[in-house]
Amino acid sequence: MEFEKEDFDGLMFNVNELEASRSVLRTFPGLNIFKEFDKKKCKLDFNKVLKYIIYVYDKNSPLRREYVNILKRKAKALKLAGFIKDDNDVWGKDIENMILCQDKHINSMIIRFLRLHRNAKYAYLIALEENYYKMLEKMIEGKMAPSDYQVFSKMKDEIEDEAIEILNQDDLKALKEDLYRYVDYEKLNIMPEDYAEQIASGKFLL
Repeated sequence: MEFEKEDFDGLMFNVNELEASRSVLRTFPGLNIFKEFDKKKCKLDFNKVLKYIIYVYDKNSPLRREYVNILKRKAKALKLAGFIKDDNDVWGKDIENMILCQDKHINSMIIRFLRLHRNAKYAYLIALEENYYKMLEKMIEGKMAPSDYQVFSKMKDEIEDEAIEILNQDDLKALKEDLYRYVDYEKLNIMPEDYAEQIASGKFLL
């Protein structure tokens, strides 16, 4: 999917207009007041990480409208942000940690960015999405405790409820049907075995 320039006009910080060498923090100095956006603590290219966060987590990002599945959205965001795969066609360990939210510093940057939206429900939805896929990975690997299955089922319903409410507030009614079923793997053409295989190999669907 290729986007038009105007598709990104709704971003809180329109990083799509920036040249690759131009600093996001210098362009949007208001971000400098937050301690979470600390370049020195970032293992990856800080500018690219900020762009990735904005592309994935801005509620007005065209990637959220086009890619309901969060893994596909993240894969597209990596490319838009300027990340490239290595010679083995994988993203690399540090990038994988960012994708899987296993980098504590980048996680703090994500949470700070979400708080800038002043939308607690939106931040809660993102947390639900991330936890859902972590539990899914455990289920695929056969590591999920019996007591977790009921939690897993309820979480799926809660994701739908929260997402629908948020979309109503943002007047994105056309996405309702997909969001009702976004955890339906057959509809979204991503099956649990595909997810497990790609986690293991460092590759992600796009």
